[in-house]
Amino acid sequence: MKLNNLIILLIFVVPIIFYTLMKGAEANPSVKLGAKPVVIMVSSSMCGECKKMDVIVQEVLPEFENKIDFKKMYPENEETQQYIKKYNITLTPTFLMFNKKGDLKKKIEGAVTKENFKNYLEELNNG
Repeated sequence: MKLNNLIILLIFVVPIIFYTLMKGAEANPSVKLGAKPVVIMVSSSMCGECKKMDVIVQEVLPEFENKIDFKKMYPENEETQQYIKKYNITLTPTFLMFNKKGDLKKKIEGAVTKENFKNYLEELNNG
C-alpha cells in the first residue's frame, strides 16, 4: 500500500509542485546586478504626468549617466507586467530604485519635482 502512495505522489504531486515553483520564478523578475544602482521608470505613452517626468528625467539623468543605470518600461510589455505584479504598481509614472545589490530602496509613484527626483538619485547613488 505504501508503494502505491509513493507512486501516486511521484506521478501527480511532484509535477504539480515543480510547475508551481517554476511559475513563481517567472513571476519574480529580478534586477540585473551590476556595478551601479538601477532606476526603472514604468511609464505610459498616454500619461500626461509621464510626459512631464520624461522632461525631468532627460534634464537630470545626464548628471548620473555613469553612476546609475536607467531603464524605461511600458505596461504593454510582458516583462513590465511581472514588475507591476511584484511591486504592486497601480499608476504611472512609477519609479523603482534598486541599489547595487538589487534590493528595492525606493518606490516613487506619480510625478515629482526636478529637485526631488535629483535628490532621490543622489540618495540612491550614495546609499
